[in-house]
Amino acid sequence: MGKASSAKKVARAARAGGRGSRGGQRRSLLFPATITVVCVLGVSLILYARTQDTAQALQPGVTDHWHAAYGIDICGTIAAPMTNDADPNGIHTHGDGVIHIHPGAAQQVARAGEDATLGVFMNAAGATLTDDSISFPDETGQLVTYTEGEDECDGEAGQVQVAYWANASEANDTDPQVFTENLADIFFQNDREAYTIAFVPEGGDILPPTTVGDLDELAGIDSGALDPSTTSTTVAGGAVTTTAPGGRSVTTTSAPTTTAPPAG
Repeated sequence: MGKASSAKKVARAARAGGRGSRGGQRRSLLFPATITVVCVLGVSLILYARTQDTAQALQPGVTDHWHAAYGIDICGTIAAPMTNDADPNGIHTHGDGVIHIHPGAAQQVARAGEDATLGVFMNAAGATLTDDSISFPDETGQLVTYTEGEDECDGEAGQVQVAYWANASEANDTDPQVFTENLADIFFQNDREAYTIAFVPEGGDILPPTTVGDLDELAGIDSGALDPSTTSTTVAGGAVTTTAPGGRSVTTTSAPTTTAPPAG
């Protein structure tokens, strides 16, 4: 009887030990799993914070409103300014020779930071810029194209280039930085820059935009509104023509006003 009782005690102890072992195993697995989850969450929070910081550091960002003088130099002649009525990406022009850059005004996809490029601007104006061709609407709205290997400047082969001045006010007195590759991907870096998109012979002079001297005044012309402090107005035959620096003009007409003769 004693031996049977001892055997049962040993069996119970073995079963109890087995249950304890399995519980301990579960506890030992739970700890590293918890640590793993904590680490993953921590890394995710760090990456999210960095992403937010990067988004806030984009320039131009959605709260910026920059302006750049621009021109299109075809064989030594600056073409008429382009214009565009739509503003899908927050980068547009009003026919004033100025690129207005404010991604926060975008109706579709804001192009901020390095996505705010010359290519985006050209496309918004119905134009195209590649490393070997320029297409843009002329003053009549007709699309014209100049292509390397096909078009010339006074018998010399033309090359598509972009001249860049970091400070538009110095463009008339300093040499530009000239780019010949990845032209559509050139992105705006600061307010008050100047760009000339050119088709000229390799090594030839590139004219600065004609609006560099008036950029501060022209920056006030936005959303189709004219800044009265920087314009001149002429009246002829009931038509009022307002001309801003750079040649942009708007003509309005009104009904004639009749004044009664004085009494007596």
